[in-house]
Amino acid sequence: MSRIGNIRITVAPILFGSIVTALLAKLPGYFLVVGFVAIVAIDTYSRSNGDMNKPGKQQCDLKDSALKRLANKTPAKKNSSPHEPRRLTPPCSSKTIEEQIQEMLDRVRPKARDVSAVRGLAKSIDKIISDELSIDGAVSAYACTSPFTLNATGKLEPEISIVITVDLAKYHAHLMQNRTDSSCTVESSSKNILRRVNKRLSKHDFKAVSCTFAEHERLILNAPIGWGKLQRRACIQLLVNDPLPSRGAKLVEFCEGFQPMAADLILMIQQWVRWRKICLVSKGDLSLYVWTNLVIFYVQNKGLLPPYKDKNRKVRVLPQNCLSMRAYLFRGFFSFYTKDFDFNTEVVSILTGGRSSRKCPSRASVCIEDPYDAEHAPADNVVVERINTFKRELQRADRLCSSCTDLNNLLAGSVHVK
Repeated sequence: MSRIGNIRITVAPILFGSIVTALLAKLPGYFLVVGFVAIVAIDTYSRSNGDMNKPGKQQCDLKDSALKRLANKTPAKKNSSPHEPRRLTPPCSSKTIEEQIQEMLDRVRPKARDVSAVRGLAKSIDKIISDELSIDGAVSAYACTSPFTLNATGKLEPEISIVITVDLAKYHAHLMQNRTDSSCTVESSSKNILRRVNKRLSKHDFKAVSCTFAEHERLILNAPIGWGKLQRRACIQLLVNDPLPSRGAKLVEFCEGFQPMAADLILMIQQWVRWRKICLVSKGDLSLYVWTNLVIFYVQNKGLLPPYKDKNRKVRVLPQNCLSMRAYLFRGFFSFYTKDFDFNTEVVSILTGGRSSRKCPSRASVCIEDPYDAEHAPADNVVVERINTFKRELQRADRLCSSCTDLNNLLAGSVHVK
């Protein structure tokens, strides 16, 4: 068969008639049979080949194959991506909650390699900023958990905080002198820095996730991080002149100096709130810094930590390998804030380390005193709906701790976040 424009011409009938006429005139009968079969075969092949070249036929065949694949329930292969979301951490394999807590701590507690990797990441960012943006500032890094541990993903608070400390007045004067951005003001310099840093880091395999501008501007990035041959990606937040990560690290150091078990409790509670997704600052939750204050205040009321302003007071130090005491403190944290502490009338103050009522009315549902800044109330920006979720989560955890001894049940599931 051949095609001329939209007209298809079949050659086989014409050829068939010519050969039959010639054979009838000259050849014996069996040649007629062989010739007839050959012509029919040629014509059949040409017709089937033409039909397969039709677009409609191809679409039908593709549709049939898709239906067969659907019937056989064989899903198509997904393209693997190096930046695909990480899965949940495998549940604890130990049987008792004491052993499960120890297993979780061994998994998420930052190790020497983690500290080295985080410092290396901070140095890389510092070099990019200094070389390409001419920003004269200090870059500090803080990790709330091991960046090489597979944690819950999705809408989570970042594992690592990178803080750029810079003189905004000098930075603004530099912009005006070089006429880099005439629309930038001293107040908007933080946003300008994050915008320019994000643009530069994107050329170095840093992937922007989101950018929020609340009490302190922050840029959340998916960043490459490595230690030796161990390479992976971590969720980091980039902040400008934010003191909270540094203050949180100092509070953990305070606990490690007096009561290492209190530092372990901070790490466990932080993991719990991350798993339950109730520390999302962008959604109006209590920050990890506030949760650190809550843990320290609870341990102080157990008589195991001194007031933060009286660091010379002696306390009884618990042995680090006492698994039963660690589980006791973990359970007691939820019971204390569910049954004993009154969030409506009391204040959380680690400076005094004791129970006290609010001196003046506060618009915040949770009253937290910042031990480093009396004018700063770290819980004032919390959304009321998220406070209700926070209280429900405490009640759920207290109920589960009273009725079961399985850490997996406590961490299972998560609060729905839009």
